[in-house]
Amino acid sequence: MSAIRSSSKTVLFLVQVLLITGIWGCQEDTYELGFAGPELIINGVLVAGESPRISVGKTWPATGQIPEKPYVEDAQVELLEGGQPVGMLTYLSNGTYGLSSYKIEAGKTYTVRVQGLGMQAQSRPVRVPLPFPLQHSYMDYQAKVTSLNDWAKPHLLRVGIKDYQEPGNYYGVAVTPFIKGELKFTNVSNIEVSNSGLNNREDDCFTRAGFWNGEFIAIPNSGITSTMILYNDACFAKQEKEFGIVIETLVAYGAEDLVNNTIDELRLQMAVLSPEYVAYAKTQYKPEGPDNAFIEPKRTYTNIEGGHGVVAAMNLVRKSVQVRLPPL
Repeated sequence: MSAIRSSSKTVLFLVQVLLITGIWGCQEDTYELGFAGPELIINGVLVAGESPRISVGKTWPATGQIPEKPYVEDAQVELLEGGQPVGMLTYLSNGTYGLSSYKIEAGKTYTVRVQGLGMQAQSRPVRVPLPFPLQHSYMDYQAKVTSLNDWAKPHLLRVGIKDYQEPGNYYGVAVTPFIKGELKFTNVSNIEVSNSGLNNREDDCFTRAGFWNGEFIAIPNSGITSTMILYNDACFAKQEKEFGIVIETLVAYGAEDLVNNTIDELRLQMAVLSPEYVAYAKTQYKPEGPDNAFIEPKRTYTNIEGGHGVVAAMNLVRKSVQVRLPPL
């Protein structure tokens, strides 16, 4: 009897949904989305010490098919530093333009200007952050830490950074574990983030911004994606800030040979991200599945005038930390 009652409620709910959405409505409505023509899309991350690379694309009708070439091959892409021309970027492939003869410099402000499709668009000025202010990085074997797996021999990685007077920037540390030079995957958890997801901080100091589920950020030219917890410069209060990261050093449960299954190296990727990078990352994530029906669509952050997209900046520093093997 209860099963029949439950089934009836389910049918009634489906009927209500179909009536609301108009599937069983009395008239058929057709909505035409206007499209005045393609507009420019400019995307790129200016990385200190690397040659600039900018992607140029174009919009297309929401009701139309994806064009065979959604990118622009014949655009004129110019890089300016402090308002002064640096050079024209050369077309590489698939809508990407580069300038191999020039390296982006930390502490300088750049603008990207693009002409194409009979129109012009440019980014607002973007300042490239100064290098990551590393104070210290080491494994703390004395700290009492716990992890998802007690058998995995968790230890605490401490990364200290000095106060930095560049308002608006974000500072993050991504950790990638290795065994004898071979990439391994294990749990890496920041101590200020709850594993349950119920007590995550989100304030002027701390944020979880990225490209996957709000937790991950892709590191350019690394070939890997690592968890990166970001801190705004508001965290520092004019003093040193320390990241605490729990590392599970044993990667195989019940391993007979601990030496061959224990992390012996951590490669840190320490990034200073411009405000534009984080603003875009926070708005780029969109819910998928049924949740889409109950959440107002968000506009993706853009700092492009006369078009769409984002030009952001980053300063990336890499460092290796050796992990002491456990006694046999």
